[in-house]
Amino acid sequence: MDKLWYVVHTLAGSEHKVKANLERRIASMGMQDQIFRVVVPMEETIEVKRGKKRFTKKKVFPGYVMVEMMMNDRSWYVVRNTPGVTGFVGSGLRPEPLS
Repeated sequence: MDKLWYVVHTLAGSEHKVKANLERRIASMGMQDQIFRVVVPMEETIEVKRGKKRFTKKKVFPGYVMVEMMMNDRSWYVVRNTPGVTGFVGSGLRPEPLS
């Protein structure tokens, strides 16, 4: 079974909270061999306020978290039932991995 990237839809503004909750669930349920990485895509931007440059991080895809995992019933259950997760992005019964 291959490990692939999947996109998880979250409640707006709670991407980092979902990431922390999911990482805790992965550790407590012993899923490190099936769910590998959880990422909130961020980019660094420059804002100018009152004539001063500030570097800030901005979410690339607000409301989404990316998860690298091997898709099976158990890993799907762990991610899907994490607080703040509203579902996977994809069509049909099973989530579709990123191409």
